[in-house]
Amino acid sequence: MCALSNYIGNAIEDKQNERAMAIESELNMPVIRSGSKKPSLSAYENALKYMGARSFDTCFIGDRIFTDTIGAKRAGLFTVLVDPIDINEDPLFVKIPRCIERVILRIMSIVARLTGITYG
Repeated sequence: MCALSNYIGNAIEDKQNERAMAIESELNMPVIRSGSKKPSLSAYENALKYMGARSFDTCFIGDRIFTDTIGAKRAGLFTVLVDPIDINEDPLFVKIPRCIERVILRIMSIVARLTGITYG
């Protein structure tokens, strides 16, 4: 198990790796420091390589459709979309896509109820 984050352990947003080290210590798992960001395929490939895992045997858990779920699906991973921990701490550049994601989730929920089609 590992954490793949666009900000934790990133050379720009977490220059001293303080957030990365705190997560690693708190959760007792490594934070992957990838040169590319999600949803880039190479970010997921780097994490898979680090873990020595295969995409079809791996589950990715994330709280964002546009970065986490779409990127993981493109990498061939099983995905689980979870609620964000605290959206109040999100920067503005994350809050805006989250609003769009909520609309998409509502539409998907309505379609699922009307048609019996589920997404996964």
